[in-house]
Amino acid sequence: MNPNDIKPLLETKPFVKFYLYLTDGTCFEVSDPSQVSFSQSDLLVHDAKGRRSFIALAHVVSIGFPPSGSDPFFLRGPS
Repeated sequence: MNPNDIKPLLETKPFVKFYLYLTDGTCFEVSDPSQVSFSQSDLLVHDAKGRRSFIALAHVVSIGFPPSGSDPFFLRGPS
């Protein structure tokens, strides 16, 4: 992954939140474009909820989006 894969998502109007999935199974939610910056061409800085994380872009394996339907099953779980 490189910054050119992520920057267009940060500039989308209206902004749509997305998730960065890492090789170790960690997931970072990006709910505001101001949460993400790039300190180097291969390092992403994620600031959210008072916590700053430095993420090597080589460890980002995929980008995901929340479901577009009105019933986010993955958040509420089985009934």
